[in-house]
Amino acid sequence: YIRISDGGFRVVRRAKEEVGRSLKHTQKVSIQEAVNILETLPNEPIKLIVIDELNDETIEKFVTFLDLLKNENIKVSLDLSKLKVSADFSKKVIKEITWFTNAKGLISVILPKWITGINSFLACTALTSVTIPDSVTSIGPGAFGNCEKLTSITIPSSVTSIGPEAFAKCKSLTSIKLPDSI
Repeated sequence: YIRISDGGFRVVRRAKEEVGRSLKHTQKVSIQEAVNILETLPNEPIKLIVIDELNDETIEKFVTFLDLLKNENIKVSLDLSKLKVSADFSKKVIKEITWFTNAKGLISVILPKWITGINSFLACTALTSVTIPDSVTSIGPGAFGNCEKLTSITIPSSVTSIGPEAFAKCKSLTSIKLPDSI
């Protein structure tokens, strides 16, 4: 793993150098570093592990990061399993994911364990895989609609409901592993 250090333009310059040498390596980054990387390397495939905490100070940058994922020229495999929520901020965070609508640059995602529901990966046309944690209890209507490259998905046993058309127009989807609870 490559750890990119903090610090404004140095982060961007160093990210370009390190990522340019080996984009196949996974980058462990803060939310700000993730934004810097996506703003400077929009056409390079990259794997990011976001090792930060959502709080009043980082939420604006996280929203910027999510907006950058809407660029179809960006190709990102994203691991959010280490993304934390501060105790003070957890009451403000919507624990049902609505973050990724039209994230055309998202190739794969591992969701954080504090998420309880999935409502929208709608039109994530490059998405090939999603890892859903055991904390998720529901998948909303049309949640994965138009995820054209999604080939298979495993629904954890914690999920008790899946909304109508949750996988509508997922033309590459050939396998859905369902728990007995559904």
